[in-house]
Amino acid sequence: MTEFEDICKDNYQSIYKCILGMTGNYDISNDLTQETFLIAYQNGKRFLKHKTPKAFLYKTAKNLVMAYFRRSKTEITLASEEFPEHLVADAFEQMCFKHENAIDAESYRKKILSQLSESDKQLYELYYEKNISMKIIAELLHMNSATLRMKYVRLRKRIKALVKELNLGDF
Repeated sequence: MTEFEDICKDNYQSIYKCILGMTGNYDISNDLTQETFLIAYQNGKRFLKHKTPKAFLYKTAKNLVMAYFRRSKTEITLASEEFPEHLVADAFEQMCFKHENAIDAESYRKKILSQLSESDKQLYELYYEKNISMKIIAELLHMNSATLRMKYVRLRKRIKALVKELNLGDF
């Protein structure tokens, strides 16, 4: 096998799961996954010489998903009823989404995000804006699920403290 084929084989499922987590649609996920690898193929040597080809694939996948939603003007949602059982959000995630959905995030989102570190902004974006499951985020970030959950617990505490500090409403 060639180096390109090895990279594709090693990353195809994780790229597909990432896109599926963002779109919630199997057909769209299949199309965008194939397009991701087509772009990598079209970039040829540039792709293979990339410092981290896997990061290139994830960035390309993210950009394709965002472009898809801009074109279709569809909101990114997590349609868990369409997911296989192993991808459905667990009770912890469901509880977090239920609590977070009751909050008017737009009234303070920009102020809060400006106060967060870059890594916290990334965590916020993946889970709260793109609605990617914690399981997939843990895979993307090469992190233990329990460690990631604790990071989200701490992130929610930081956000809660910032909301109080900035007098942006009840949380």
